[in-house]
Amino acid sequence: MTNTCSPPEDNLSPLNIILIFTVMGTECIIGIVANGFIVAINAAEWIKNKAVSTSGRILCFLSISRIALQSLMMLEITFHSTSPQFYYKDGVYDTLKVSFVFLHYCSLWFSAWLSFFYFVKIADFSYRLFLKLKWRITGLMPWLLWLSVFFALGYSMFFSYGIYTVYCNNSFPIPSSNSTKKIYITETNVVNLVLLYNLGIFIPLIMFILAATLLIISLKRHTLHMKSNATGSRDPSMEAH
Repeated sequence: MTNTCSPPEDNLSPLNIILIFTVMGTECIIGIVANGFIVAINAAEWIKNKAVSTSGRILCFLSISRIALQSLMMLEITFHSTSPQFYYKDGVYDTLKVSFVFLHYCSLWFSAWLSFFYFVKIADFSYRLFLKLKWRITGLMPWLLWLSVFFALGYSMFFSYGIYTVYCNNSFPIPSSNSTKKIYITETNVVNLVLLYNLGIFIPLIMFILAATLLIISLKRHTLHMKSNATGSRDPSMEAH
């Protein structure tokens, strides 16, 4: 029996592994460059005007979270392919998975707040509460963004318990001989993972859908109102013609 614990055996051929890593790496690099461009534009605006618009601030939060997420994915790919012994250590494996969940939830929340902000600023509803929110949303948004970060951080901690498990199997048989070896075994509690994940995305997903739907309704009403005004203001002779 070998003394050190070996990484799990990969059933994919080397060509398939290279192809998967190449595609994922390319996608991550493109995402990092695109989101980095958004951050650079807002940074240039801040340098020029000493201020950034609220929508620009939300986009910065969103872009930075996605850059961090895509960088983490590249880091995980690198560890998995070049340092599997390090990657499959219990603390490292759990940290990477929980960090991925945290950054993913941050990205979801920032997308939801961006949709909500545009809805509040663009939609035309005459309700008193909505008008008060329209007036205060710019000042509230920085607090809401940071609150989302802390919420995502706290919620992602639940994924560090009872979801991902890594342990060393001391009696894994070697087919070519009668001996055994130590090998890392990874297990995922799929039921808990699905329940926790769906519960975590529920609020930002509902926010995004409601904000987008109400904004479309408001724009539709505004379009119909404009058409009605345009029709009513036409010259009678032109209308008859």
